[in-house]
Amino acid sequence: MDTDLAATRRNGAVARDGWDVVIVGTGMGGSTLGHALARQGRSVLFLERGPARDQAGSIPTAPTAETALMSVEDRRMHWGQWPNPLRQFLDDQAPKDFLHPLGVGGGGSSSRFGMVMDRFFPEDFSPRKSHPSATDSSLPESWPFSYEELAPYYARAEAQFRVRGSGDPTRPQVNFSLLEPPPVAGKEQALLEGFQALGLNPYRIHYACEQVPGCDTCVGALCPKECRNDAGRICLRPALRDFQARILDHCEVLSLEEEGGVVRAAVCRQGPGGEPFKVRGRMFVMAAGAFMTPVILQRSVSPRYPMGLANNHDQVGRHLMLHCSDHYLVKARKAPASMEMAHGVSLNDFYQRDGEKLGNFHAHPFTVDKEKVLSFLSGKKQALPFWLRMLSPLFPLVADIGSRIYRSRVVFASVLEDLPYADNRVTGSSADGVVQYHYRVRDELRRRVERSRKAFLSTLKPKFRVKIISNPRDVVLNLGHVCGTCRAGSSPENSVVDASNRAHDVDNLYVVDASFFPSSGGINPSLTIAANALRVADIIHARL
Repeated sequence: MDTDLAATRRNGAVARDGWDVVIVGTGMGGSTLGHALARQGRSVLFLERGPARDQAGSIPTAPTAETALMSVEDRRMHWGQWPNPLRQFLDDQAPKDFLHPLGVGGGGSSSRFGMVMDRFFPEDFSPRKSHPSATDSSLPESWPFSYEELAPYYARAEAQFRVRGSGDPTRPQVNFSLLEPPPVAGKEQALLEGFQALGLNPYRIHYACEQVPGCDTCVGALCPKECRNDAGRICLRPALRDFQARILDHCEVLSLEEEGGVVRAAVCRQGPGGEPFKVRGRMFVMAAGAFMTPVILQRSVSPRYPMGLANNHDQVGRHLMLHCSDHYLVKARKAPASMEMAHGVSLNDFYQRDGEKLGNFHAHPFTVDKEKVLSFLSGKKQALPFWLRMLSPLFPLVADIGSRIYRSRVVFASVLEDLPYADNRVTGSSADGVVQYHYRVRDELRRRVERSRKAFLSTLKPKFRVKIISNPRDVVLNLGHVCGTCRAGSSPENSVVDASNRAHDVDNLYVVDASFFPSSGGINPSLTIAANALRVADIIHARL
């Protein structure tokens, strides 16, 4: 090991040179890969845009006098939210700036994720077969590696993230590595019995959550308890605490500096007014998410890469996929024994429907009480029309009614596969630093969304009362499941990285966030990101 690096590890400073692996981002991909490499004795440095949150007690729980003095951007990062708006160009509508549900800080978006960690199906790795009529999609025939190659890493990821649940009856051949879920409770029992009576194959949701007293799942928010098994808790903190990895937080990566087809340094700054500095290492791994990873690569221009690093074929940022997610209120016609829900339920009976790929339906075990509804309404107050804001004194009454309606019901969400198209893409950042992306909703997606809704509603009707919450006229894009913008493939002409997740024409550059996905599948992406990061960690370790 470099003597300067060894010395800085001992005295607590963070070296800017001599690292085996420099990882940009600490989300599901970056933290999982970094932990695996640090555990194998490699020197690892994480570069994180937000706060490290590298100790359990560092999770904020309530506003303080200190947070009141923060800038809007710093306050958002304090609460685990990406600080800057994104600019969306949707169909032919005018561009729209909005605050995206991306996470930031230690654990990345996983620090706020819903904890569903389920495997893709084997057929997801040969995606073209499931969509033969989508002739204008850039959907590949296959991924550059198979389900069988990823299967042992799926098992490792399930064990590492302590995923609880039961086997999926639609996949009897799969040996999942799952912990036992808690005993079935009232509403959950009613769901399982009703689904089975309809000939469906429900299973206990694959959920990365500990059974901690008072756990309320905190979906979409940081959790101060030790129950969410996110990448920060499971990988980042142990890597820093037990395996001598280091982190530079509040560190924005501006670009990567290349020479001779090799990345030499990451150009960074700490704080908006900070002076740029360089971090050097042997291997560089992009894990900043499927919006930010392509933006950083596009900014990394050089004579060899005039359109950005690894982008000589103009593939960086293309093939953006988002998933579609509707929400439904589901109530069993037979009254449940209690209004509790211990763990959650998932269905894959609609994954393949009459020869066409749709996706997964699942219900989280979170509760909706009066305080949560009131908090939601209050948080959305400024975005409401003026006449609705004037009715804010009635919000407590509305919250009480809403919580009573929910008490005997369960919220189901769908995850519908989105297909890649070359013109759905991240186009970089504007002069004011706002990340921009273009997305056009195709007719084939509208048709599959409508078919998915009808299939779910009609199938459940004999045993359940089901109401769709989503606007039936809209295609609801799931902005938390962005993927595909630096996709893996065998040819540099239509992909960015190869089967090892290494950039085709940059010897020491890897991508391990969801931007490598060649297709989106119809399942939550978290476990596939983690499993692939473990696979790539073995590849990098062997190279080093």
